[in-house]
Amino acid sequence: MNYFRFISLLCIIGSFAYADKKVNDKPLVPTACSASNQGRCECGDASRGFQTYTFWMENVQRCFTVFHPTSRASEKLPVLIQPNCYAEDRLVGMDMTNDRSPGNTAAIRYGYSRIGVSTPDHDWVFGNNNIVNDDYPMPCSDDDSSDIKYMRAIFEFVEANPDQFDSSRMYAEGFSQNSMFSAYIGHCFNENVLGVWQGGSGMGLTGQLPYFPGCQGQVTASDYENCNNCPQCINEHFCNECQYWPIYPCYNQRRPMVSCNMEYTNDPISTNQADPDKYSSATYMYEKLMDEGHDARLLRFSPTADFQGGHRDPENKDYWHIGCLGITPSCSTECEFAFIACVEEQKSNVETSADAFRNCINNVNVFTSLGCEANCAPTFDMLSTSQAPSTALFLNFGAGQETADARPESSLCVAN
Repeated sequence: MNYFRFISLLCIIGSFAYADKKVNDKPLVPTACSASNQGRCECGDASRGFQTYTFWMENVQRCFTVFHPTSRASEKLPVLIQPNCYAEDRLVGMDMTNDRSPGNTAAIRYGYSRIGVSTPDHDWVFGNNNIVNDDYPMPCSDDDSSDIKYMRAIFEFVEANPDQFDSSRMYAEGFSQNSMFSAYIGHCFNENVLGVWQGGSGMGLTGQLPYFPGCQGQVTASDYENCNNCPQCINEHFCNECQYWPIYPCYNQRRPMVSCNMEYTNDPISTNQADPDKYSSATYMYEKLMDEGHDARLLRFSPTADFQGGHRDPENKDYWHIGCLGITPSCSTECEFAFIACVEEQKSNVETSADAFRNCINNVNVFTSLGCEANCAPTFDMLSTSQAPSTALFLNFGAGQETADARPESSLCVAN
């Protein structure tokens, strides 16, 4: 079953099992979820590190949930924001119920908080009716999108809780539509966000394949609401004002954005299968990021007998996120050599290289016996033992630089 249909089905089932409750309190700023204010939001299990917050915005109740590992309760942690519009605020869809899931285990080990953000509307509202062009490359005001206003409240919440969060070390990560939203909020809130991971997507260019499922970048959001399908909408309502989607990544005078752009070459959403090397949304974004002086990394995986690819994340995705974004310092050269040898040795005992990778990294005792720090971020060569990209373009891997280089001549705009 398609992943997003599966998540949607869980949400539909959950909606019957979890009816909206009467709301006595309607806070206007993020407030810890309780019996009196939870309304349509689910309250996370605080005893396991999940704390849900709710607030009201324009007569709509919004929620988000933080996973702050209980074993690190007294620590000030970096933040990984993970959007999931399809979850419609349900905790299971945001991986906010099981503190031993792979994503939460990674957060515990590498020492960061996860913030699951969602929407009751099943899809994100992108800026300026999906019109992004050279005249208005970054539609990031509250008037452009209600979800920008929602995210602004969350960034302000993080900054207001310095004992719990390190607001100078924030990242955004998502897959497919949620990766588009990660790029959108990452560049809109570039004073807060150090890096973005985009899985299974990148950038849409107007008049250029691939056309995304919602026809974004080809027609406006309001026009698409009245269409039956994307081809019909393009024929009847082609957007002459549009050039890019979801945002154009203008040059940042503070520092370059670390941006990890990943896709499979046989992804029917992110690429056009008639010529996936030419028509690649991840490549489009990578090229624009480079034009604007950002710290971009392009990771394209080809399908193999072991890894069929398609519209999905790479194997061992959490380690790719940590390593590429540089959430923690990278592993040493000595650790890298020993780890690669470990994976090679394990390959004879397992079915795939991804399994061998897990055998060497998941068990902290095994990992540290190789001379590795328990929470060092795996290097590109270490990650490639799990699954090697067929295309890997980057000047840097891991944490980015703290100051910007001179604005390149290819730059079109400066982020405000």
